[in-house]
Amino acid sequence: AKNATAEQISVLERTCEEMEYHFAAQTPDWVKRLDAGNRTIHEMLYEGSGSSHLRLSGYHLLEIPQVIGGFFIYDDADVEESLRQHREIVKAIKLQNGEWARSAVACHLNAALERFRDREAEESSLDS
Repeated sequence: AKNATAEQISVLERTCEEMEYHFAAQTPDWVKRLDAGNRTIHEMLYEGSGSSHLRLSGYHLLEIPQVIGGFFIYDDADVEESLRQHREIVKAIKLQNGEWARSAVACHLNAALERFRDREAEESSLDS
């Protein structure tokens, strides 16, 4: 959180605003816009972390479709939660509160993991 530049924080805030706008307006390409925004947010988090290890491993995670393309399977409540979590992460970074930022990121990632587990369980029950 302490390594993020003012420019990176500005990109994070602007990206959150754009994602929230496209979701609220349900623009024709809102899912693609949210996926692109999500990628930008994650890239900025990796860049701003100051950790070459996190940056390298994070960029590899972005190549997994389920990691970056989650908005295709999210319902509205999931999207709203994810957008709120992004805002919380950005606020923690802006305030240079590393512990809060780490906790907010962990919450965001764990919530996404649970969504994927729920979807897998739903798909498995449909296949049975």
